[in-house]
Amino acid sequence: HAPSIHSDIYTFLMSSDVFTREELYEQPYPWTIVCGRVYAIGEFIPQHPGGSLIKRAIGEDATDLFMAHHGPNSRAASVLARYEVGRLAETASLSGSVRGEWQYGIMS
Repeated sequence: HAPSIHSDIYTFLMSSDVFTREELYEQPYPWTIVCGRVYAIGEFIPQHPGGSLIKRAIGEDATDLFMAHHGPNSRAASVLARYEVGRLAETASLSGSVRGEWQYGIMS
């Protein structure tokens, strides 16, 4: 299910599944990027079992951080997937493959 976030933010998120970094930097909600995928993580931050560590991922490409603490097939990856809202534009043009998918063996 989609995160229940403020309606105008939700409308923006659902209007496109491909985002530029510039579009993301203008958004007032906490987001992160892992393996070229964009996640709206605001609702998950207070629930994160690792505490405030997740705050290091806000507004960043957190692929390396995520993979350092979790694997691509971990329970954390399945939880993160619930918050996916799209892909980063720079990686969406790579025929479905992104740096993280190549580096960490994650297939889209």
